[in-house]
Amino acid sequence: PADIGAGVPEGDNFNAKFLESFTIRTNETFQQQYLAAGGKNGVFNLPGSGTHSWGYWGQQLQQMKPDIQRILGTVSTK
Repeated sequence: PADIGAGVPEGDNFNAKFLESFTIRTNETFQQQYLAAGGKNGVFNLPGSGTHSWGYWGQQLQQMKPDIQRILGTVSTK
C-alpha cells in the first residue's frame, strides 16, 4: 500500500487513485470471466472507492479469516 508513510492522508493519494481506477477494470473483467467460465466459489469484494490502503486490507482480511482458518485447519480464538 502506497499510502503508508507517503505524507498524504489515506485515500487522498493521486497516484494510488489512478492505479486503483485502472486495476478495478481488470479485476471486474476477471470476475466476469470467472463467473462466465462456471466459477462458483470465488468471493469478490470490490469497493467502489478508496485506495489500496491498510484500512481496506485489514477489513478484508478479517472477512477472510474464517475461510483462511478453515483451510489451514486452525480454530478461531475469537
